[in-house]
Amino acid sequence: MAGGSISIGNMNFVNSVFNLIGSGVSIFYGVPSTYRILLRYPDRFEKAFVNVRTAASAGGGMDRGIVKEILRLAPDLKILPMYGQTEATARLAYLPSEDVDKFVDTIGKAIPGVTLDVFGSECRPVELNITGELVAMGDNIMLGYLDDDIATQKRIIDGWLHTGDLAQKLPNGYIRLLGRQDDLIKIGDHRVNPREIERHIEENNKVSKVFVVPVSHELMGTAISLMVIPTEETEIDDIFAFCRKSLPGYLCPREILVIDHLPLSENGKISNRSIVEEYKHVKASV
Repeated sequence: MAGGSISIGNMNFVNSVFNLIGSGVSIFYGVPSTYRILLRYPDRFEKAFVNVRTAASAGGGMDRGIVKEILRLAPDLKILPMYGQTEATARLAYLPSEDVDKFVDTIGKAIPGVTLDVFGSECRPVELNITGELVAMGDNIMLGYLDDDIATQKRIIDGWLHTGDLAQKLPNGYIRLLGRQDDLIKIGDHRVNPREIERHIEENNKVSKVFVVPVSHELMGTAISLMVIPTEETEIDDIFAFCRKSLPGYLCPREILVIDHLPLSENGKISNRSIVEEYKHVKASV
């Protein structure tokens, strides 16, 4: 028996989700925020997932913290992260469950029948570890947008679907996503990928999650602030010191705000828009 994704916009759904999983579900699918919410109830999670064989995900990256906690509560569970787009009806890549522990920061490899590559600005493949745009080709790729030839021509070029996602090819054949092209922030003459900054700070500081927020700057046009979900060991002064030491001056945050929950959109995803909206809400309440 397989379970589908369930809306998590309202916490009243939690009981229904756990009851469904515990009713005999063997394969459960959710976006990463689904698992984050369910993991707030570890005792119920452990009991409900006792017969689940596979926990699949898509709609965003699974981070190491989620994977570690899932496997702590359900050590025999196979975790299957996937990546796709609606225009690909709807999967493009998956990360084999045996590699989740080591390569959870990647989308793994193409599903059967799909070819993935990373193109530079001239629509040609780039070398390993060079950032470009992820492109895909296969029988599952859409023919085009209905009655919109202009939009189709921008997304389908010489048979390749241009995903709009920034990515790098790794030596083992896997692909690492680095955010959306339209997420890039322009600070002075620099184009900055906020996801790379977030990852750099998270990997070197005692925090649960970091979010980069573009804010107005009188000279540079744009600067950044940070929102941080702390752990018990988080020290804001230490994060400031780390940023001053390891980042260029134009990337040092103007402020660091502490939040206690993920800035999710209505469909349970994290996006630049949801991050900015959460920042505005926090600032308005200060």
